[in-house]
Amino acid sequence: MKHYIFGNQEEMIQVLRSEKQTQGLMQIYQDFCTQNQNNCLHCQFPNVVKKYFS
Repeated sequence: MKHYIFGNQEEMIQVLRSEKQTQGLMQIYQDFCTQNQNNCLHCQFPNVVKKYFS
């Protein structure tokens, strides 16, 4: 699943070290990836991140 969301960006994949981080990634996958028929081009997750962390 890490590779599905982060692709082959090794520096991003290495960030996930704990079980809590992996669980968070699984929640993101459930909330966003499974809700839009795997259409990443129209995914709302990047907008959510920008809204709360910019």
